[in-house]
Amino acid sequence: MSRVNIWRIQKKYQEWGDDGLKDHKPGRLFEPLNSNFYNLVKEEWKKNKCGARKLYVVLKKKGFSVSLRKISQVLIAEGFQKPSLARRKLRKYKRYEWPIPNLMWHTDWHVIKATKLTGKRFI
Repeated sequence: MSRVNIWRIQKKYQEWGDDGLKDHKPGRLFEPLNSNFYNLVKEEWKKNKCGARKLYVVLKKKGFSVSLRKISQVLIAEGFQKPSLARRKLRKYKRYEWPIPNLMWHTDWHVIKATKLTGKRFI
């Protein structure tokens, strides 16, 4: 084990205690929502009956700077909004692969807008 890894482990232990040494899901750790903020979002939703994006603008005008994701978390927890399942899925990419090389080509074309080469086309 290298010295750098030992220093990283020690730093995680100093910052997070025993939780820093446990394996966890990749990404940022979940930060619990402030109860005052939670109640504020509920009250604003009851007044305006709108989604997270509009609530974000309303709260921003009132001087609160909070992420859209945190507002969505409150709305989902209260049942005012459904979680977006499309964002949770991995994106599928299409690969153009054929058994024989040069059987299929994918090209793009572009018309040049520069004054010297007006009307010229590239493939």
